[in-house]
Amino acid sequence: MTDQLLLNELIDIRRELHRFPELSMKEYETTKRIKKWLKHYDISIADEFQLDVGAVAEIVGGKPDLLSLFELILMRCQLKKKPICHLLLK
Repeated sequence: MTDQLLLNELIDIRRELHRFPELSMKEYETTKRIKKWLKHYDISIADEFQLDVGAVAEIVGGKPDLLSLFELILMRCQLKKKPICHLLLK
């Protein structure tokens, strides 16, 4: 997949999420969409958490880079009018 194709798909995903907003802690359809996309990209979903809303996934990179120096990388994103992401490097 080319970088431009991936970028276009991510833009489409963002637009779809904004077309169907849900109330906080009631993002059931949003969660279904996110899990569908994660599965589409072969990203492992940690189902052991059994969350009603939200998802925990593991993304394994194929190339060594700066982030590979860290033992744990945690990203938390909220789906609100303004994107909020927190990145923890350990």
